[in-house]
Amino acid sequence: MSNIHPEPSLLLRYMKGAKKSETTWFKTRQWEKEIQMLIKHRTETVYDNQKVYTLQLRVANTLFNDIIKGTVLDEVRVNVIPTETQVWKDKLCYGVADPHLHTFDGNNYEMHMPGEYMMYRHTTLNITVQAKTTTCWGVYCFCGIVINAGRDVFMIYVCPDYGVKYDRFIRCEDGLLTASSKGGSEYEVFLSTGTIVKVMIIRSHLINIYIYPSVHDKGKTEGLCGSFDGNPNNDFTFRNGGYQAGTFGYPTPYYPFTYVDDFSNSWKLMAVENLFPHVGVVAKYKSLSPMPNPVQFCYCELNTEEDTSANPTSILKVATCDYREYADCIDTRVRPFICDHYRTESNLETMSEQLDLLDVNQNVRKKKSTVVPYTEAEAYYRCSQGFQDSPIIQLCSGSELIDNSSLSLCVTDLMLTGDDSWIHHQIESARLQCVHAVEFNKTLQREFANLTDEIKSLNCQNNCSGEGSCINGTCICKDGFEEIDCSVNKAEPPQIISTSHRVVDLATHKYSCDRSAKNCQVTDLFGQGFVYDPPPVLRIKKYKITTTYTTDLIKQYTISCTWRGRFEVTCTLDRENLPTDVFVTQYIFEISNDGINFGSEMSIQVFQSTCQEIGHGTAGITYKLKDNYCYIKDVCYANKATEISKSCSICNSTEDKFKWSKSKEDDCLTKSTSEETNDSLTVGLSVGGSILFVVAVAVVVVVVVLKCYKKKICRSNVLTCTPSKDYENHSSSTLFTKRTSSQVSVFSFDSSNDSTQVSASNTRQSKDSRDRPASATSIQLFQKI
Repeated sequence: MSNIHPEPSLLLRYMKGAKKSETTWFKTRQWEKEIQMLIKHRTETVYDNQKVYTLQLRVANTLFNDIIKGTVLDEVRVNVIPTETQVWKDKLCYGVADPHLHTFDGNNYEMHMPGEYMMYRHTTLNITVQAKTTTCWGVYCFCGIVINAGRDVFMIYVCPDYGVKYDRFIRCEDGLLTASSKGGSEYEVFLSTGTIVKVMIIRSHLINIYIYPSVHDKGKTEGLCGSFDGNPNNDFTFRNGGYQAGTFGYPTPYYPFTYVDDFSNSWKLMAVENLFPHVGVVAKYKSLSPMPNPVQFCYCELNTEEDTSANPTSILKVATCDYREYADCIDTRVRPFICDHYRTESNLETMSEQLDLLDVNQNVRKKKSTVVPYTEAEAYYRCSQGFQDSPIIQLCSGSELIDNSSLSLCVTDLMLTGDDSWIHHQIESARLQCVHAVEFNKTLQREFANLTDEIKSLNCQNNCSGEGSCINGTCICKDGFEEIDCSVNKAEPPQIISTSHRVVDLATHKYSCDRSAKNCQVTDLFGQGFVYDPPPVLRIKKYKITTTYTTDLIKQYTISCTWRGRFEVTCTLDRENLPTDVFVTQYIFEISNDGINFGSEMSIQVFQSTCQEIGHGTAGITYKLKDNYCYIKDVCYANKATEISKSCSICNSTEDKFKWSKSKEDDCLTKSTSEETNDSLTVGLSVGGSILFVVAVAVVVVVVVLKCYKKKICRSNVLTCTPSKDYENHSSSTLFTKRTSSQVSVFSFDSSNDSTQVSASNTRQSKDSRDRPASATSIQLFQKI
């Protein structure tokens, strides 16, 4: 017994079910020893919310001792009471507009520079949030974000320099991230530590970033968001140590322009850590390390049904877990991004192919504009007027749920750019922060329920884009408009920018897919304007390019695609029932949101690089068969390859590239001669057997007829013997009739010829022709060999 290692498991559950398991091994002689297990409290996504945990110890079923294995010990209840010293409460780091940054500890500063930056990094866990800027109105704005935890990577990328836009899992191996779209332009990503990252897309190619910390971030963050230790004086700490004090640029009563460019530049991403799209990044994704001792917390419904069996297990049943706590009922507007291993591997292949074509000069940037189109007074008037016209902003401001920072940022943006669209973007930013404060604050929800309900009823993204009405927090769109914010006109087809296959001719939207390297049936389409429900449809024409290089239509059909994100849908192409003479398969397709209005045609040609070469000629894209290969029934074969179960059928490309050839090997030649001989013998025996059978039948019939003739038996409706006038002269012939009520069938057998014949004639009965056979028609039974 001393070598048996029982495994007690610690299960942590509460309310919508929490689970945390840990394992400790010990020998049987250590049963009386005190065991200590570390239990960490899960960070809540709400403030001031008391929780009750139930801990339970169970001896593992792997124990060989039947008496104690599976034993469940007494439950231990733990009350978790929130305190007033929650340093993470109401904290926020953000980067918005062009971009204005705000640290966890409350510092505001500007960063009008190009590049990719480390916005947030945990100092003890390999968790990072990276952000990228692009030019906007002569300044710089965020356009991309990569969230990485262990071997999980989620990216939102709308930068104009790449062409393709992303909102997807690039890789997911550890299950440490949970990402969802709230429709329209909002995203939420939950980390296993309880930290939340929210992203809002503005202007289709820019983003705002909001990071809400958890207790696990206290004193353990670095990057553009600062140190998060409660001390704002050390926020601007360089990557390698040291500190920079802020310098003021354009001081205004609305927003202090603080510049800390040396600090910001120190947090530019080094090549080894940069996870944004660039040639070589796919290898980095594949080399990411798992998180050591990951802090994984999740919760799920607790099984409350009573288990009356001898070995109760209901406490051990676990439902599907998630990293966030939903409201009383799940918001159907939340669209989760599915973390699928196969798809992420396919994503890496796709990105690798697309990056091979990327040729962007990252150093060509517009310089910062010094033009100030609006005076401070003009900018303030325009922004304040816009904020006053927004009911939800007025309600949130009057309740002190938001401060004047968004208004100040609006004034600054108009002074820099002169673009009034920033008014709307800053109103949306303020709305998002107000709603977040309400969702997180349980005390506010309890004590000011009416205020909470009113704010939720006004919470409509983008004010329904001007194409709908906000009713109880939901956009009721006008006819023909879809999405949560009514931003998509269904009559306008989605815009396709690229596919998951290699570009052959970008100008004519022609792509190719190599079946030798990937699954060509699954096609990802990248673009924008995809409707979520029902998803877009694809109208497809499937063609075959034959082995004689002609193009023929196989069939036309329509399929529904699968929504993957704001910028991506997946469609499955049909490869069934292909003709045997197919050399290359071509799909020409158009996409539509409403099934009526379709976009421009695109095409994908499916080939196999194992034996086919792709080229460009005066007639367009060409394919040819490689030397020393055959292409038979849609499959590549190298020279001398044999057909399955037929070893003498081989690929001989010099004889026939598209059909099986006979092998010239001695064994196959001998076998072929033997088979021909056997075939001839079989035919001879068959023909000879047929002759003998017919002759035997004729002899039997003659004998019967002769006996019948001698006995002169005549009956109605039976075989009737009739002596022929020339019977004595033709002893080799026999004539007989079969009489019916109205017809006589006359048969004659002639054995005098080399071939046996049966002559038959039909005649109507008449008084003067009853015994006379009609003219006979000869029926040849077989031919003489």
